[in-house]
Amino acid sequence: LAPAGPATAVAGPAAAAARPALRRASACLVAPGNLRDGHYSQSIPGYADFGLTISGALALAATGDQNPVLKGIVGFLDSAGKDPHGDTVNTWTGIGTRFASGGSIGDEVLLAEVTGYSTRDFGGHNLISALNASVCAHASSGRDTSCAGAGNFSYATSVFDQALGVIAQLRAGQRTAAAAPVRFLESLRGSDGSFPSLIPDSHDRDVDSTAMAAMALALVPGAAAAADARTALAWIAGQQDSTGGFPGASGDSVNSAGLAIQALTLD
Repeated sequence: LAPAGPATAVAGPAAAAARPALRRASACLVAPGNLRDGHYSQSIPGYADFGLTISGALALAATGDQNPVLKGIVGFLDSAGKDPHGDTVNTWTGIGTRFASGGSIGDEVLLAEVTGYSTRDFGGHNLISALNASVCAHASSGRDTSCAGAGNFSYATSVFDQALGVIAQLRAGQRTAAAAPVRFLESLRGSDGSFPSLIPDSHDRDVDSTAMAAMALALVPGAAAAADARTALAWIAGQQDSTGGFPGASGDSVNSAGLAIQALTLD
């Protein structure tokens, strides 16, 4: 935050209380109870939750005040470090198998990108090639539920995951490879600009998913995507309630408000 000017300066304890304590928040993320062995977060004792781990690492990359710890986390993932049950980040993404999850790979690509690691040699794999290879050519059939349609990332069953994959591809300069995933994402947009929660289309209207879709579409060149992003932002803005919050699938939540704010800063 920029220091306040003379006309708005506030002195004493009130000023300190008004400032967000990002360093304390970062310290909470890396506390031994939340970051196991300095390497991973967990939801179930003994098992690494690699999705939570990457989310926490992205937060640390944003604050920049726990870089030694961040380096340890990313290094653990990059070296295919194992949790007590032998799982690695590659177990979570399914990379290199027919069960590869494009949304999870996209999440890993984003972490490598923002921390300066090679996306083409991370965790023993070329993440960009794996992400591009996870784009479905057509809808799966029968018991195979991996693909909801052409352009869906394999096993990406939420708009959130689809948007993450698109963002990762476009940040990596993969415009051609991202064309089909972008079309699939745009096909999920409702007439009012909103996006549903799930893939196949769950026919609801979700603030979190719409925010993620808007952030992905904002990276897509061209007037059509820009228009879709604008209508998504307008819909999100219209969902703010009297408390200032934004309702998610389970009512007002910090998660939904945070994602809505991130998206609305695009406008």
